[in-house]
Amino acid sequence: MSTAEDPQENTPSAAMKIVPTVFGGFITLSSILVTIALYGLSVLLLMGAIQLLLNLVAGNGKPVDGAIACLMLLLCGLFVYLVRKSADHYVRYLRGSNQAPEDETDPEMPDPDAAEFDLGEELEMYGFTIFSAPLEELTEEVKKSHDHQSIVELSLNLENYPVSSAALVALGDPEVVEVPLPDDTLKNTLDSEELPDQWNLFAARVLMLRDPSVTLETAIREYPWVDNPQWTQLILDHRDHLLNKSPFAEELPKLVDLCKGSTDPNESVFILSAILNAEEVETLREELRMSELEGLFEVWPEKSAEEKAELRQSSLISTQKDHLHSSVERFSLDQPRSLLITGPSGVGKKTIALALLCQLEDQGWTVLESSAQDLIAGMMFIGQLEERWVKILPELQKPKTILYIPDFAEMEHAGKHMQNPIGLLDRLNNEVRRQRITVLGVLSENDMEGMLRSNSALRKYYDVESISSPAASAAEEILLHEAQRLEGESGISTPAAVAKLMVELSGQFLSFQAPLGGAFDLLKSLVQRKSTNRAANEKIMLTPEDVFEEITRLSGLPTVLVDPNESLDPNEVQTFFRNHLIGQEEAIQCMVDRITLLKAGLTDTDRPLGVFFFAGPTGTGKTESAKVLARYLFGSKDRLLRVDMSELQSYEDLSKLFGSGNGLQNHHQRSLLDSIRNQPFSVVLLDEFEKAHPNVWDLFLQAFDDARMTDAAGHVVSLKHVVFILTSNVGAREASQGSFGFKSSGGADNPYEIALRETFRPEFLNRIDQIVTFRPFSRAEQRALLELELERVLSRRGLKDRPWAVEWEDSAIDLLLTQGLTADLGARPLRRAVEQHALTPIAREMLAHDDPQADQFLFVRGEGGKIVVDFVDPDATEQEVAEQQLVPIPELEDSSDSSPRLLIPYIAMRGSGRLEEVEALAEQVDKLENLVESGEWSEARARAMESMGVAGFWDDPQRLPVLARAELRDRIDHGTETARSLLDRLSGDAETSRDSYPPALIQRLAQQIYLLDHAVEVLDEDLPQDAYLRIQPVQRDRESQEEQVAWSSRLKKMIVDWADKRNMQLEELTHTPDGEWIVAVTGFASWRFLHPLGGLHELENPEAQHKDRKIHARISIAPQPLGLPPGDRNERVRHAQKLLEDSPHKDEIVQRYRLNPDPKLVNLVQGWRFTQPKEALDGNFDLVASWASTRHTSESR
Repeated sequence: MSTAEDPQENTPSAAMKIVPTVFGGFITLSSILVTIALYGLSVLLLMGAIQLLLNLVAGNGKPVDGAIACLMLLLCGLFVYLVRKSADHYVRYLRGSNQAPEDETDPEMPDPDAAEFDLGEELEMYGFTIFSAPLEELTEEVKKSHDHQSIVELSLNLENYPVSSAALVALGDPEVVEVPLPDDTLKNTLDSEELPDQWNLFAARVLMLRDPSVTLETAIREYPWVDNPQWTQLILDHRDHLLNKSPFAEELPKLVDLCKGSTDPNESVFILSAILNAEEVETLREELRMSELEGLFEVWPEKSAEEKAELRQSSLISTQKDHLHSSVERFSLDQPRSLLITGPSGVGKKTIALALLCQLEDQGWTVLESSAQDLIAGMMFIGQLEERWVKILPELQKPKTILYIPDFAEMEHAGKHMQNPIGLLDRLNNEVRRQRITVLGVLSENDMEGMLRSNSALRKYYDVESISSPAASAAEEILLHEAQRLEGESGISTPAAVAKLMVELSGQFLSFQAPLGGAFDLLKSLVQRKSTNRAANEKIMLTPEDVFEEITRLSGLPTVLVDPNESLDPNEVQTFFRNHLIGQEEAIQCMVDRITLLKAGLTDTDRPLGVFFFAGPTGTGKTESAKVLARYLFGSKDRLLRVDMSELQSYEDLSKLFGSGNGLQNHHQRSLLDSIRNQPFSVVLLDEFEKAHPNVWDLFLQAFDDARMTDAAGHVVSLKHVVFILTSNVGAREASQGSFGFKSSGGADNPYEIALRETFRPEFLNRIDQIVTFRPFSRAEQRALLELELERVLSRRGLKDRPWAVEWEDSAIDLLLTQGLTADLGARPLRRAVEQHALTPIAREMLAHDDPQADQFLFVRGEGGKIVVDFVDPDATEQEVAEQQLVPIPELEDSSDSSPRLLIPYIAMRGSGRLEEVEALAEQVDKLENLVESGEWSEARARAMESMGVAGFWDDPQRLPVLARAELRDRIDHGTETARSLLDRLSGDAETSRDSYPPALIQRLAQQIYLLDHAVEVLDEDLPQDAYLRIQPVQRDRESQEEQVAWSSRLKKMIVDWADKRNMQLEELTHTPDGEWIVAVTGFASWRFLHPLGGLHELENPEAQHKDRKIHARISIAPQPLGLPPGDRNERVRHAQKLLEDSPHKDEIVQRYRLNPDPKLVNLVQGWRFTQPKEALDGNFDLVASWASTRHTSESR
């Protein structure tokens, strides 16, 4: 390669591309021709040999045919071999390879450029040959210039292997590795699978040296080095350079992800050992093992410094220093024992545990926090738990490492299943017993008792530290300290008196946990709610009223029961229950008395709020009474928890009460105790209690006496804020057979109390606060009950959100009472009767009339054993009466009065060609001629012509209305002249006069005179000439969209037919599928004719369904500006829409139509009615209106 200064001679591609390219093309063409010829001969020989062999098999051939066939097959094989050799030589030439195929040795490499360029010595790199001459020259070129784009282009010339390979090697010269590549051409080309392996390898070398994005992980992930020595050596040779670009520490996470994404991570690490050194391999194995434990533990140092500082400064710690000090000393021993911290809920166990961990961390301990759910997460198959335990155990066995489990009780059942009763706790205890690991666990004292019952050896393996609830004064001090800390964060202060009140009320109303825990929750809840609405820098002080309000919100209890300063009026309580319950005075008085005792604080705080036994026949209001009590006490009937005791007949059924201990059976069903734990303030209805198995009865003895029950998992649930209501109908049969004259307050002759004493043991009944007897309803109470149910039904959204009035006839009430009250079921079927017999017909009628108007209402009556609902519209009769009072317009065919038949509108519609009609038209033409020949008309025309001659007129925007009016005046002149000419033609002279004329022509002439009259009116009154018109469906009731669109289309046809008859021009601007239609109307006084149509047009269809009996559409009219110039169509559409939107929207009905039966057209604006609506709908609405207006005036006179 020349080194002269001439840039043309300095370019390596100029001398090296032309000759090889031409020679290569010749070789390519020759190879293709030879290949085609040899393949063609092979196919012919093969087909001939097959034909000869077939003939021999069929017996038609000669013996010599077999020999010929064999010879032909040999020749075919020879030709195929020659084709293959030709292809091999061609490929070797293109790639420049000097290595012959395995079955022979090729002594020379084709030298397409020998005359022009000496390739020099053969060099070997990674098992592939390169040539020294092009390499030396290209290397020199690379060093001289930083613009390597031309060298990159040479490397892509795969037809010239010597130059391509030399260019790639030169691009990776050590002296230019700091120079970035010109673009991503090499990187993008490397992804191709069609390139020879040696090109890919040399290109990868360049990228590893010069591309900053190619790191060690990139090379390992993207390059085919596995089982390929050349590629492996390539990466090893450049390993240090790659690690200089990105250190191993940065590559490690990506290598871990790479291994985790493989099917066998350990096998992947072994394969990577060919690239990584021993230390790196070990680090990768350790990191991979730790990544497998990710999500199982939270490493304690990951907690923020603020969290740890808050724990160390916790006010609770100051009262528990002794416990904390002893625990720290316990873990300072040479062989520390594991510790379980236990105590009642809400005493601060977890806070103490976290403070202890902070001190252990200061002493160099590593704290790992986890839970049972984290440790078994994702375990689906047998053996997975054992495999995970083996992996995590080495981490837990490290010196000065402690496992913190904040909910230790969850470990008891974690990991157990039917095939393996050994769970996670058993494995943990085994390691704790041998003091191989150290554990700190937290659990409640109830959970501790349950775990000790099933595994008494826990006390041998663990030390147990019991935390007791602090005294009230200490709790107040701790709470006040916490309040001061929160004040610094939120600006909300808590006086000492309020803190004391929180502790007191927490012990009284939040007794399902220790007073301290309840007070803490109460304080945090209050501060959080107050902070939400707090303004910036605003100081807020909590008050006792805030505490009472928060207790009310949390419990649902009414404020009157929480606030001691608020008095309770028993009469108001009694009124509340009487408004929601009918009859059953004994039950009402029982609930009122219990609420009075709760307010006075005279109930036993160690028992439930109440235990009552409601006895009586079915359907007398026992369940409803429980719902009303839940609503009063806790604010919602949803606080009622109902248990069907008849379902509790076996041991398996007890899961509905206590849950399933192993968490596997009935896991989808929430038990009663789960519901109470979730909402401690509840009314529990034990329905049909006597139908449960007798052994189940005894399970409630502890609940009624000590206000607590233990679930299947051994957790104790507090029942101190629960009202138990048991129901039973034992004794109902005996009561129905007697006179039913027992005392309402109970007594010796009460059959229900007698039956209860015979059914239940005395120790059970002695735990019942009161037995309440429910008696059947009287007829008056039944009616009141029905009215209460109807009131409830009518308050539903469908009736409440609409101004419907519903009137009930006594026949409907009697029918519902008959259907809804039975001797055996009481009032239970009443609600179903109302739903089934009354609501369905009411709903049907409501859907037919969605929006009631004015005084419309529904009238409910009984008829033929069913409920019938009538829609009553008092205004409907008034409408008919009002229409009857309008002036009737005779039909057009009515000949009883001949005077209107000579009116222009009538002649235009029904002209028959009589002489009288022609005379009437001639009289009107005379009037028009007098007008256009008058001096006033001529002066107006002259003024217009004069204004047109004023300088600047044709540039003034105000010229347009002047020109439009002048044009209209000219059209009137010509129209009058045409009318006179036609009239003279019809009339003739006296000798040719006739008595009758062509009716169609007379009608056309009358129509032209009619238009001219209104055009003159437009000029005289300065009215708009042209108009925009819009028709759109309107839903005033529940009309179907299909009917609305059909009615709008009918009105559209009316306008189209009218425009055709009046020679008006319609330009459709928009037409939507939902029926909206906008047009521009131009012609003789089009606005004058259309303006009266503005408003609602109602179509009556009495024979249709309710919802389609009245269909509505709105016609909107807006004037077009006089002389509006033509413009862009879209602009016209926007202009029309704006004018129509700005025009007044009339929501009053202007015309009412009925096609059948009894057709009518009623104009409510002009006050007339007409019996031929089809005449108007066929396009003559303007003529009908003009004729009717004239008749209306004469009739009125």
